[in-house]
Amino acid sequence: MDFPDRKTLLEILNAPDPLVQVVRGHQAIDAALCAAIGEALAEPHALEITRMSFDLKLDLAVALGVLRHEARPAFSSINRIRNAFAHRSNATVDERVARDLFASLAPHHREALRQGEQGKGGTLSDFRRVIAVLFFEARAAYFRLQEKKLADEALGEIIRETLASTPDTPDVKYRQGKVADEVREIVARKKKERDLRK
Repeated sequence: MDFPDRKTLLEILNAPDPLVQVVRGHQAIDAALCAAIGEALAEPHALEITRMSFDLKLDLAVALGVLRHEARPAFSSINRIRNAFAHRSNATVDERVARDLFASLAPHHREALRQGEQGKGGTLSDFRRVIAVLFFEARAAYFRLQEKKLADEALGEIIRETLASTPDTPDVKYRQGKVADEVREIVARKKKERDLRK
C-alpha cells in the first residue's frame, strides 16, 4: 500500500497553498488508483503501472472494473487541473475551476459529498472535498479487491482441504453447509496475517 493515510491526506487538503493541494492531492489519488489496479491484475509486476499516463490508468481501471465508467470524467478533470498547475505558473483554483470539476462528478460522487438535490456545489471548499472523495473511491477499490483476493484464497483452501480429507468419496453436501462460515473464518485469519506483515 503506497498511498497516504487519512492523516496525511488531511494535511495535503488543509495546506494553505493551492499548488500543494492540487499536485499532492493528485499524487495521492494516483497512488491509490495504481494500488487498486495492481490488486485487480493477476500479474501486477508484469506491467509498470506507475509509468503509465494518468488517462491510460483511468482507461485500465474502468476496463478492469476498478472504477465505474461514470467516475472517469471526475478523475480526468482532476488530472487536467493538476496539469494546469504543473505547466502554468499562473494557474489557480477559482470558482470556475471548482464549478467545472463539480460538473464532472458522477451521481455517486455527489451523494458522497452530500450535495445531491440540495446544493449546486462548485465552491472552493467543494474542490478539496472532491479530491478527498476521489481518493477514497480509489482507496476503497483497493481494499475491496484485496478482500476479494482473500476470499478467493480462502475458498481455494476449503476446496483443497475438502478434496484432501476425502479423496475417494468426498462428502460434498456436508461441506457445502459449512463453506460460508469457513470462508469467513479463513478471510478473518488472512486479514490478521496481512495486518501483522505490515
